Amino acid sequence: MADAYVIEIAGETVGVAVREATAFRFFASRLVFFPLEDRSFESPEHAQLAALALRGAKVGAIFYGSEGCLVLNSYSGGVAFDPRGKLVKKFEGEGDHFGNFIEAVRSRDDKHLNADILEGHLSCAHSHLANVSYYLGKPASVGRIRETLAALKTHEDVADCLDRTLAHLAANKVDPAKTPLTLGPLLKIDAAGETILDNPAACALLTREYRSPFVVPKAGDV
Repeated sequence: MADAYVIEIAGETVGVAVREATAFRFFASRLVFFPLEDRSFESPEHAQLAALALRGAKVGAIFYGSEGCLVLNSYSGGVAFDPRGKLVKKFEGEGDHFGNFIEAVRSRDDKHLNADILEGHLSCAHSHLANVSYYLGKPASVGRIRETLAALKTHEDVADCLDRTLAHLAANKVDPAKTPLTLGPLLKIDAAGETILDNPAACALLTREYRSPFVVPKAGDV
């Protein structure tokens, strides 16, 4: 079996997958695929799938699964690929979501919304919580961040996420030694109560001081 495979998309070479023990390490040949640089894949096909997901993705939301991946390549649609990079299905949104929101506000009828507001709330919560941790974080070396991530008990491959972040920074000539990364605190979340446990400073960032009369009431006061 060959030790190196050229990864191509639509006849264009995007990188090389090199066998290392039981995995294949990817080396990018074009800047757009540099986020995959030095990543390990189960097979050359998986490396090609990851590269295919990056190609043409303008939003950057990519979900990798055991049976393929889903790429949200715009704000109005996405595409699904199988593990060998074959297109499975295309998805397209309907209408103008911003205009739909304004329509619902004017009509005072939430039934006019394409999706319930709770969907948006839950979708944004992860980003908001990440920002809370970031705001409370402090500059840290790559070594310290790596040690902190290694100690986490999680199903996510956080070390791989850090490596891809560093590869992206290197591709854009950002030196973490000169521009340090920020390491935020690990937040303990009470999902049912939608609050943060044992961290008053973090809880304070879940809302803000509103300027009267433009006040967002608490859920219990509505």
